[in-house]
Amino acid sequence: MLQNIAATYGLVNFSEGNPMYSEIADEYRNNNKVFDETMTKNSFCKRFGITK
Repeated sequence: MLQNIAATYGLVNFSEGNPMYSEIADEYRNNNKVFDETMTKNSFCKRFGITK
């Protein structure tokens, strides 16, 4: 499901559209910190192979 969210939103329109998907993505980013900081939108998309 997270890969579908990343593919749907990508970096261009991240957090736009279905608020439920944005909430799930933001929750994932907050719960999976990188170097003790919230995962960036770019890192989220990279993690699921949407961007390089």
